Amino acid sequence: MVKLKFRLRLKRLTRPKSRTQYDFKQSEQNDQYRLSNKFELLAELGDDESENDLQGIGTDTEQAWRRLKVSMLDSARETLSVKRTQPKQAWITPETLALIEEKRSCSRDSDQYKRLKKQVRSSLRRGKRNHLESVCEEMEEYQKRND
Repeated sequence: MVKLKFRLRLKRLTRPKSRTQYDFKQSEQNDQYRLSNKFELLAELGDDESENDLQGIGTDTEQAWRRLKVSMLDSARETLSVKRTQPKQAWITPETLALIEEKRSCSRDSDQYKRLKKQVRSSLRRGKRNHLESVCEEMEEYQKRND
């Protein structure tokens, strides 16, 4: 008979950070002017690369991609606002979202954080209960009409 003793150490998986989404609907004329100035430099860079290709020099495409990516992200950060993601659950109200944001801004050790945490939980429970009640009422109404 073989005896085996082992330990299993589980590692917590970290979720990949989601990309920042920018709101393109709020751009103004002034912002577009700043963007056009920023991208004129990229156009000049593209002209230089085409001249180098004609001469047989060639450029590093990874380096060109990084420069393009950095310049686009910088200009997006300067000119565009960050798009707010909508809650996935229908019962989360804007008031609850405001409480969540306020809770995030507090330090975890404070009494205010604990108070806000309780408020968020109760608000989420209340919102979920109200949502489920409204769905049930709607289902009963459809059942009465035989739809």
